[in-house]
Amino acid sequence: MNFLYIKGCESGWDKYGDKCYFFSTTEERAWQDSKLLCESMNANLVKVDTDQEHTFMRDKLIALGGDYAWIGARYNASAGEYRWIDGSEMRIDGWAPGKPNNQGCINYLRTDNWLWNSHEDCHYTPCSFICEKKAC
Repeated sequence: MNFLYIKGCESGWDKYGDKCYFFSTTEERAWQDSKLLCESMNANLVKVDTDQEHTFMRDKLIALGGDYAWIGARYNASAGEYRWIDGSEMRIDGWAPGKPNNQGCINYLRTDNWLWNSHEDCHYTPCSFICEKKAC
């Protein structure tokens, strides 16, 4: 498969720092299906490591429009808290006021000023999503 690379990222991906991000704009999937699609592109659902990366995500989502976007975190029952899908702790606070309010997956939500929202239904609710991988 041939890809066009722009500034270290394939066409259709945005570069920020040393990572490339794919923001789904026309396709919505359940959280698990979004995770699998990212993996099929040699990527993962986004793991937001810094406040600056969080701001980049929010600014990009505002520019794109839409209502929500899955990220790579969910409630980890064995840890008793939300964790990134690689099992690491969430080191920044991107939560909307009063959140999380249930145990499930996390998305950025427009009605919460593009902050994190906990969403109970990870298996059936279609949503936009954000994939990330290292830049070339």
